[in-house]
Formats: sequence, C-alpha cells, structure tokens
Amino acid sequence: MAAAAVGPRLPRLEVTGVRAAFTYAGQRTEEVQDRIAAEPARRGGPGDAAARAHLPHRREA
Repeated sequence: MAAAAVGPRLPRLEVTGVRAAFTYAGQRTEEVQDRIAAEPARRGGPGDAAARAHLPHRREA
C-alpha cells in the first residue's frame, strides 16, 4: 500500500524587519506633491510625521 500524499512541505519564514523608500513623486508638480504628502498627515502612523517633515527639504534640492 502506498503512503498517502501529505502535500508540499514549505519552509516557514519569520519577518524580522521591513525597510521602505518613499520618493514623494519628486518629479511631480507641487500640487501633486501636496496631495501625496497629505496621506501621512491623515494616516498618522509611525514615521509619518518625519516623512512629511522631509518633503520641504526635497523641494529645495
């Protein structure tokens, strides 16, 4: 008698960190940049205030 198929064996992965880069559409008009920057202000998540505060520095560059 043959052994019953158990299914594929897959490794379990543990996510220990995430890094992301946000460009805020530097090539877009200031109107579009303002609309994009409003999302972190609305969301209020961790790091959103710092990301929003960085936008004027990107405009100066």
